[in-house]
Amino acid sequence: MIKVETLTIFEFRGIRELTLPLNRKNFAVCGPNGTGKSGVVDALEFVLSGTISRLSGKGRGDLSIKVHGAHVDCQEAPEKAFVEAVVWISSLNRTVTARRTVKAPSALKLTPDSPAARAVFRQLEAHPEIALSRREIIRFVLAEPGQRAKDVQALLKLDELEVLRARLQKIANALEATRKKAVGDRDTAGSNLARAMGIAGTTDRQILEAANKRRAIVGLAPLQALGMDTSIREGLATPTSKQVSHINKAVANVDVGAAVASLRSRSEEAFSLLVTEAKAATCALQADETMLTAVVGDDFLKTALDLYDGEVCPACDTPKSFEEFGSIIGGKRLKLQSVKILREKAERAIAPVHVAIEADYESARSIYPHAKHLLDPTELKVLVDHGTALKAAGDTLKALLPLDATLAVLMDLAPSPAIISVLERLETLVRALPEPSEQEAAQEYLITAQHRLESFRTASATASTAEDCATRARTVFDVYRSTADAALEEVYANVQIDFADLYRRINSDDEAAFEARLAPSSGKLGFGVDFYGRGFYPPGAYHSEGHQDSMGLCLYLALMRHLLGSGFTFAVLDDVLMSVDAGHRREVSKLLRAEFPMT
Repeated sequence: MIKVETLTIFEFRGIRELTLPLNRKNFAVCGPNGTGKSGVVDALEFVLSGTISRLSGKGRGDLSIKVHGAHVDCQEAPEKAFVEAVVWISSLNRTVTARRTVKAPSALKLTPDSPAARAVFRQLEAHPEIALSRREIIRFVLAEPGQRAKDVQALLKLDELEVLRARLQKIANALEATRKKAVGDRDTAGSNLARAMGIAGTTDRQILEAANKRRAIVGLAPLQALGMDTSIREGLATPTSKQVSHINKAVANVDVGAAVASLRSRSEEAFSLLVTEAKAATCALQADETMLTAVVGDDFLKTALDLYDGEVCPACDTPKSFEEFGSIIGGKRLKLQSVKILREKAERAIAPVHVAIEADYESARSIYPHAKHLLDPTELKVLVDHGTALKAAGDTLKALLPLDATLAVLMDLAPSPAIISVLERLETLVRALPEPSEQEAAQEYLITAQHRLESFRTASATASTAEDCATRARTVFDVYRSTADAALEEVYANVQIDFADLYRRINSDDEAAFEARLAPSSGKLGFGVDFYGRGFYPPGAYHSEGHQDSMGLCLYLALMRHLLGSGFTFAVLDDVLMSVDAGHRREVSKLLRAEFPMT
């Protein structure tokens, strides 16, 4: 606990030179406008915490302590402007002199200096809310629910809760995206395996039955179980090029057949309808230049949110708190709400087309090992170019922007005659391959199946890890969110009771039955107050300015008592009772003496 013995102000704010003997007592500063009352408030806040809230924070524009802290006639020599306070620190049982200059606000000079004394001032620096003006206190009462939640959490030092919540959500979302890709890769590998083995699924039983059938043909013992390291070609000698062909005819047949069928389906009506819907949704975003600009802007803002690390703006490298950055980006995106709806509609319409293109790309990859042995260089290049074009088309559809590129892809999805011709020729060449003997076919089957089984196992392991990470991250986020919400609800419930009691003490003459409700929900903090038994309403709805001022003070006191408990020993309040009449000011004084005797 500290008590101020004397306060010396020199060339600071509106004061040239002043020494106030405060004598460790409660005190009030009064006088006409322009006589320096707020300068005393600023001086106390400055020497104790190193800040002047009137010159910093939201809505202060170009104001700063170093430029505007000194007296207007002393701006050229900020080192001369200082505030000095002799304070009594009860916990140390000693008097300490603290001094700060406007030129170096953070450089605190203590006499005598000691780690224990500095620890006391660090505590004060961590709580600049010891000094608040009416404008700052009344915001707890009159602010919108979302802003009130932020202001109250900042006062309670709980604003980091929201920063951490956002980071955990970002991690969960990123890992969910990784999971989706990994699961897609696993499903593709599973389809390749099932197609190569001619089985309906990829269960251990299905794989073992099909593998043992071929193992019996080549004289190998059946496998009893399929472990993670089991090779279905175990015991099979490594083949030479003379023993088997470079191509497994049976697998090549199904791979090429699947690729041809997939490509032909792009000319069917069902796919054409999907493409038509995707075109229409994309064209809606190109309705006019203003709309297009808004889409690009929203994409930029979305990317900025994804890249934000919680500390620095990713576009300009300017330090930005989560609250500042989220407010800026959220406000801008809110203005683009109609664009956001159209964009989401376009993304939903494009999604099935994108899935089909990805399937074509995977088909092209699966037939390439066969094609490189059968096609001439010119034909092989057509297939390679086809695969490259499919990959580029898929990436463009996934990105959506630029819209011109996406529309160009949607307008040109029909397979070219060249690739259809090459695939049909590949089909013919595969069918013309000599039929292997039953034993050769079984060997080729086991070799190809083992290769694809290994790919499937790798993809499955990756997907399993990704699913585990995504589930864990989502669980952490959900537990954190629910726990934080529950804790906040408990805090608000306690503060609500204390606030109502303090307010009743001040207004016992006409609001002895007063009640209040602090209702947190989804990042907001609703605030309803009883109006003479007629229901709960926002404080600004029916209560007078004087009542609002006393509500602001009572809510502040309740919050500070919850935050600091017995550590709430010092407060500097500027004009907080400006609209409260004389009779109720007397009640405020009684309340402070009764409830906060050590402050």
